[in-house]
This record gives sequence, C-alpha cells and structure tokens, in this order.
Amino acid sequence: MGLFCFPRVDRPELMDLPGADPREVRLSLEDLTAANRLFGGTASVRRHVARLLAGSALGARLRLLDVGTGAGDVPAALVRWARRRGWAAWALGLDRGAAAIAVARARTGAGGALRLVRGDALVLPFRDGAFDVAISNTTLHHFSGEDAIRFLRELRRVARKGVVVGDLRRSRSGYLATRALAATWWRGHRYARHDGPVSFRRAYTPPEVRALLARAGLSGFVERHRFFRLVVRIGAP
Repeated sequence: MGLFCFPRVDRPELMDLPGADPREVRLSLEDLTAANRLFGGTASVRRHVARLLAGSALGARLRLLDVGTGAGDVPAALVRWARRRGWAAWALGLDRGAAAIAVARARTGAGGALRLVRGDALVLPFRDGAFDVAISNTTLHHFSGEDAIRFLRELRRVARKGVVVGDLRRSRSGYLATRALAATWWRGHRYARHDGPVSFRRAYTPPEVRALLARAGLSGFVERHRFFRLVVRIGAP
C-alpha cells in the first residue's frame, strides 16, 4: 500500500446502531442539514436533478423519492425549487430509522408536498418507475459490496427518468478536515464527533463508484465536487 493510499474502512456509525439515542440522532441530523446547506450537498444534488429534468414540460407532475432521507431537508428543498420553476412537485422521503422519520416530520411539517415512510433501501416498497427521479444523499457509503450494488439497482428500478446520488468522497485530506470539525463544530455532539470521521473512511472514491456502477450494470456519470463530495447521475447523458 503506497504512501498516498487511503483505504476504505467499513465501521458502523453510532446513529445506525439498534437503540441509538433519539436525542443524539436529532443533533446529528441537524448538523448534517447545516452541512448540506453550507458545503453544497443540497446544491450539488439539485444541479444534477435539473439535468435529468431538462426538457420536461413545465406544469407537469414531478414525483421525487429520497432514500435515506434523514431530516428530510434535501427533498423539501428540491420540492420548493421545482415548484418555483413551475412543476407540480411532491416528494417521498424514506428512511429505516424511526428517530430520523420523527426528526424529519418535526422539521419539515411533512404532509402534502413531502411525505415520509419507513422502509428498507435494499427492498424499496414501490413498483418499477413509480417516481420520476430518485435521489439519495450521504447514504451510499453505508453499504458495501453486493448491498451497494443492490442499493443502486433499486434506485434505478423505481426511477423513470433517472437517479442522483450525492455522497462524501473519500480522501485523506477530507478525513483530516472532518476530524478538525469533530474537535470544534461537533465537539459537543458525541454521535457526530464519532460518525463524521467514520463516514469519510466508509466513503467511496470516484473510481470505486464507477466500478460499482459497472458491476450493477448501470451507466452513470460520476462528478467530483468541492468540499470532498461526489455526485452520481444515472439515466441521462
């Protein structure tokens, strides 16, 4: 392993464990919401969703699915953006954690434009093509091997136009930056202090994501973004 090798390490995150403290989960998701806003997570996903929707008639119905929705901030922002541009948009946020769903419901006032449901990302309870676009943000790194492949296939199966997956991009510098955040911004939140650096070690590099897409039999575009992020777009040139 060379000097610059920074291998992926798949360790569990505290907020994913059975019996996770709901208060710590809420604090972690609030931090993630702020990070999505400040470091471009929401904006980068929105940019690629816009590319999938290029040419779609304004006023048309737009159905969005967010898998691993967390606090629901990303789909809520996408619905607001789409409605400002004339689409009759609504979104469904899916998460396996009861604590996450409770946080999303409290933060977004879910109902109407944003609906929430508990479910398994590896066995999505929807028919083929049930949504126009499926998205996911900072969820891919939670899956390894065949589960990661199955996750990508399930997203594509339920999305008529395509899929946008945003996530962290593993690098030594990103990991060190996250450790610095854990010692400052996140220092009072035990879960975030632990899970932030662990997430970076679990994240994939762009070549690794391309390999996952190839194994899944999917054609996709992988783009590097600033602040140690990447975005995958599947289903449009």
